[in-house]
Amino acid sequence: MDDSFASFMHRFGEIGAALSDLGKEEELVMLQRLYWFFVEFGFVREDGEPRLFGAGIMSSHGETSHAWSMRDKLLDFNLAQVMSTEFRTDVIQDKYFILDSIPQLEVDLDNWYKTII
Repeated sequence: MDDSFASFMHRFGEIGAALSDLGKEEELVMLQRLYWFFVEFGFVREDGEPRLFGAGIMSSHGETSHAWSMRDKLLDFNLAQVMSTEFRTDVIQDKYFILDSIPQLEVDLDNWYKTII
């Protein structure tokens, strides 16, 4: 497993548990959207090139083909935008975000969390 992804997921879990304990329902929805558009349906830029990343993409041949066909239309990953973007679980996705740095995402997530507690 990738160390930076493991670190991110660990911190994601800590923040999710803390938000749940605090009863922060709206923020939990935002965290759910982050999970959806990164862990499930994200792309990561590697050596300047897009790479399929999300488990939801990789677990479906149709989603994989569709996502790859949209690689020239990827949205730059922006935490605020991702956390405000609704999604449907019952259809092939119509937008995908591409992330440049998992460690930077963890920093951004921590900074976001500090603003809401």
